[in-house]
Amino acid sequence: MEAIVFGASGFIGSHVAQQLKEVGYHVTGIIRKSSDSHFLETLGITIERLDFSSDDQLFQSMRKKALVYNCIAAVTATDEAILRETEIELPRRIIRAAAKGGVAGYIQLSSIIAYGPHMPDSPLNENFTPRPKDLLDRISWERELAVKEECHKRNVPFVILEPVTTIGSRDKHSALHQLFLGHKKGEFPLVKDGESRMSGIDTRDIGRAMAWIGDNMDILKGETLITKGYDFQWKELKSLLDEFWGIKAKEGKLNFHLLYPLSFLLEKIMKNPPVTRALLLALGKNKIYDDTKIRNLGFKTIYTVQDSLKYALNTIN
Repeated sequence: MEAIVFGASGFIGSHVAQQLKEVGYHVTGIIRKSSDSHFLETLGITIERLDFSSDDQLFQSMRKKALVYNCIAAVTATDEAILRETEIELPRRIIRAAAKGGVAGYIQLSSIIAYGPHMPDSPLNENFTPRPKDLLDRISWERELAVKEECHKRNVPFVILEPVTTIGSRDKHSALHQLFLGHKKGEFPLVKDGESRMSGIDTRDIGRAMAWIGDNMDILKGETLITKGYDFQWKELKSLLDEFWGIKAKEGKLNFHLLYPLSFLLEKIMKNPPVTRALLLALGKNKIYDDTKIRNLGFKTIYTVQDSLKYALNTIN
């Protein structure tokens, strides 16, 4: 089976390409002309550099009966116009090209942030009504709606995968990556003594989930699936980091109620604020998700939080 992975040079996209290759897919990684392809070259996959603004180039990249995976994300963008172009309009254009090219299916990498910051008392599952609030929440939710609309309109089978907070190698931009770097320097922030719980997943398990979806596209088409690997407390994560680095990092006690309104202002005036609303919500509120649906359908994750941390931290200099 042939797989075409858009955004294959990215943090998660590279793991999707890697896992697809390992289970026997013929993988073509579609990347921007400016993207670093070094890791993909080590995989031995086909690499194509495109101008994503060209509908003709998008169409030329398609292969009949192939599976199209879209892992493109504007990870550093803050401008709404850029986010909409990358996260909403580009997926629409890829789906149009895919339909024209006669592909077997389209798989969209999404995120649990599409549900918004509000969490129910019980673990959140796919039946929860999204309440997107901030820009990134809204963009993620609108992307899912756009994918469904475009795929239905053009009769393209699709699946949307919503991973929880991701831990793994080759991460350069996430809030967790910044926390890991901060811990290595001797500090780690905690809210409410680190009692809050968070769902996480190893990037390799996201890649495995994507390959599993491809193998089962006929029975999964039209599904939106949350996937996670484990739940952890922030104080537990700090202890594991202490053990890995061999240091006992200082606990930075953060006052959630004081810092949350301040973080809103910092995000308005700073490109890289030291504290963000997303980080405070992650540290200070329980964010537990329910992946029963995908597990009942047959997919099981295999990596623990300890596995994920070792995998991520071994690549941090």
